[in-house]
Amino acid sequence: MTESDRELSAIVQKLWDNDINRLRPGTDYRISLQGKAGNLSSMNVGDYAVGSPLFTYVDETIFKKETFLAFISLLDNYESNTGEPEVVTPEEEAENHKFLDSIIKTPVLKIVHKYLVGKNKSPEETTAFKEQLYRIWFELYARKGSSRPDSSGFEHVFVGETRGGRTIGFHNWIQLYLQEKLGHINYKGYTVNANSTLPDENKHILALHFSWKNGIKPRGSIFIGVSPEFEFALYTLCFLTSPSERVRVSFSLYDLEIVCHHYNQKHIGTTYPVLLPNEDEPDEGSQATNDAPPPYSSVAAENAAYFDYKEDGAFPKPPSYNVATSLPSYDEAERNKAEASVPLVAARDEDFVARDDFEDADQLRIGNDGIFMLTFFMAFLFNWIGFFLSFCLTTSAAGRYGAISGFGLSLIKWILIVRFSTYFPGYFDGQYWLWWVFLALGFLLFLRGFINYAKIRKMADSFSTLPRTRVLFIY
Repeated sequence: MTESDRELSAIVQKLWDNDINRLRPGTDYRISLQGKAGNLSSMNVGDYAVGSPLFTYVDETIFKKETFLAFISLLDNYESNTGEPEVVTPEEEAENHKFLDSIIKTPVLKIVHKYLVGKNKSPEETTAFKEQLYRIWFELYARKGSSRPDSSGFEHVFVGETRGGRTIGFHNWIQLYLQEKLGHINYKGYTVNANSTLPDENKHILALHFSWKNGIKPRGSIFIGVSPEFEFALYTLCFLTSPSERVRVSFSLYDLEIVCHHYNQKHIGTTYPVLLPNEDEPDEGSQATNDAPPPYSSVAAENAAYFDYKEDGAFPKPPSYNVATSLPSYDEAERNKAEASVPLVAARDEDFVARDDFEDADQLRIGNDGIFMLTFFMAFLFNWIGFFLSFCLTTSAAGRYGAISGFGLSLIKWILIVRFSTYFPGYFDGQYWLWWVFLALGFLLFLRGFINYAKIRKMADSFSTLPRTRVLFIY
C-alpha cells in the first residue's frame, strides 16, 4: 500500500466512524446469502430459476431519515434503457438539489469537504462545493453508442441501467432492496474470486449475481447497510483525489479497492467497491491444507507429524485414530487430484474488468452515426480518394463501414455515368458483362457497409470482444 493509499485510508476510516446512519447487520437488516451463484456466462434471463430474496428483513424506519428520504425520491427519475435520452424536469432538478442539501450537512460530507479543500480539489465555499458535486454526479452525458445525453454518474451507480440484455451499474443496496420488494430483482447468489474468502452475512459488502427487469448482472459489488451519504462521500473522495482508476483503502475490517472510472475527467462513469482477500487470513483452500494431512501417496514415511513410528519388532506403529480418520479416502484423493489437474477458467466479470460497463475505448472503436455519415459522403463524393482518406483518418467501425458503403455507391454512380454518358462512347465495346460485374460489386459494397454498421450499432457487448473477420484488407 502506497503512502497516498494510507492517507486516503485514514480519511475513509473517519468516514466509517462518522457514518451515524449506518444500519447494523443482524439487527437493522438481515440477508440470506443462500449459496454461490451458478453459471455466470449465460446471458438469458429465462435460463435462471427464481431464487429466494436476498433481504429477509430491513427496519424501514431508517428510510424516514432526511438523507434516506431525499435519496429514495431520486430513484424513479431515470429511464433505465441506455440510448433513451433523459429529460430532467424542474421537479426532478429540485429533488437533486434537495438531496445534496440534506447530505452536505452530514458529518461524512463535512469531513470530505474539509479534506478536499486542503488538497485544493474543491472550493471552500459550501455553495460552490455543492455545484461541484452536482456537476460530477447529476450532469447528463452520452453513454456508449449514444449521441444524446442519456446517463449520469448518479443514475449509473445508484439507480442502474440496462443495455442489450445486461444490467450495468446498479451498485446500491437501497435500490436493490426496494426493487426486490417490488418483484423486479431476482437474486441468484453470491460470487467470489478464486483466492477470496466466503462472504459473511454480518459484513457490509457483498459481490452478487442477479437479474433486474430484462437485464442480467453477472457480477456486481455493493455496500450493504451503509448510508447514502457515506457512499456519496467515499466515491467523491476517490474521484477527486486519485488519478488511478483503482484505489486501495483499508478501514475497520475491510480491505478494498474502489474502482472509479472518469468520463472526460468531469463526471463519474462508474464506481464500486471490490473486496480484496485478507492476507492475514488463509483462504479456504490453504486452510484445508493446513488442517488435514495430504493424500496417502504424498505422506512421507518418515514424517513424524502424521506417523509416530515406534519400532516394535520389524513393523512401525500405525497412525493414531485422529490422524487416520482425517485422511482422505482413496476416492476423495483421486477426485481431488483430478480436479487439481483441470485448468480453471475465470468467469467473465462485467463489473470487475478495467473498463467495467463504461468504455471510452469501446466508444471510439464503434463510433456513431455522425462518423458513419461523414465517411460515407467523403467516399461517395471523392471516390477512391475519399475512401482511403476515411480509412486513414478513422479506426472506428462506423467510419470504416461508412467508407465502404459510400465507395460502393460511388462505384455505382460512375458505372452509370460511363454507361449512359455521351462523353464515353463505346467505352465497354459491347462487353456489358463487365458493366454488370462492376455494378454488382458496387451494390454489394454498399450493402455490406450499411448492414454491418446497423448490426454493430445494436450490439451491447464491447466491440473489442467481437470476432474479427477479414476480406482482403477490410475488417
